[in-house]
Amino acid sequence: NLHHTGNTFRQEYETALTLRQIHAENRCSYIGRGNPGRQLGPAPREHHPLAHVFDQALEKTFISREELRLTVEDVVLITVNRLAADKGIDKILMALEKLISRIPQIKLVIIGSGYQEKELYEMIKQRGLKDYVRHFKNVSENDLYKYYKASDIYISAFSFLGSSISTLEAMACSLPVITTAQPWLVNEGQNGIVLNSNDPKFIEEAVLRLVKNNNLEDQGKISRDVVKDFDWDSIAEKALEQYEELVMKKK
Repeated sequence: NLHHTGNTFRQEYETALTLRQIHAENRCSYIGRGNPGRQLGPAPREHHPLAHVFDQALEKTFISREELRLTVEDVVLITVNRLAADKGIDKILMALEKLISRIPQIKLVIIGSGYQEKELYEMIKQRGLKDYVRHFKNVSENDLYKYYKASDIYISAFSFLGSSISTLEAMACSLPVITTAQPWLVNEGQNGIVLNSNDPKFIEEAVLRLVKNNNLEDQGKISRDVVKDFDWDSIAEKALEQYEELVMKKK
């Protein structure tokens, strides 16, 4: 609820407002993962859908699973966020612990930094997850996309209804998603699963369901179709609609 999300909700809402204002001036900017205030510089005058931007980046960069200490048989989950309590990384780790017995080849890639890093590392150690987690910090924007392409499923486990640029990026890179944020991006069962909360059990069940269906590649194609015509203006507008709808419900 609004009381629970507190400053986080207001910050996300203000970010969406800022996005709309900046795009009116034909620029794009957003709060980055672990890098507040990261800028994407002047936007081109012509229309550039998100997927097109990422296609250009992927043409210039590639990373093999071997470089990430992964194998082609691994089922690779990825999350890209600040390491902060409201992002639910700890909840994903709890789900991972349970998933290992069901999917022994499962791995989790975490990209980001933040105040919760020490706590998460201790959690990984205590729960015996070291061999199943790959953590990368300070990944550049140009390099980020190759990590998405080396993965199978994107997870956003926010503790609030927020805007997740990373989810859009992952979808543009043809990944199915499991998310608590931006439900308007997911056609339930077609390109991912929307969770009502970031309860580890829900995350675990969602991963099992997607993997069991054995059509991650097809679902990833649908994800890409969903966002292929999105540009930063439409993303900002949609985020604002979601926040304003939530505000009206709480009045």
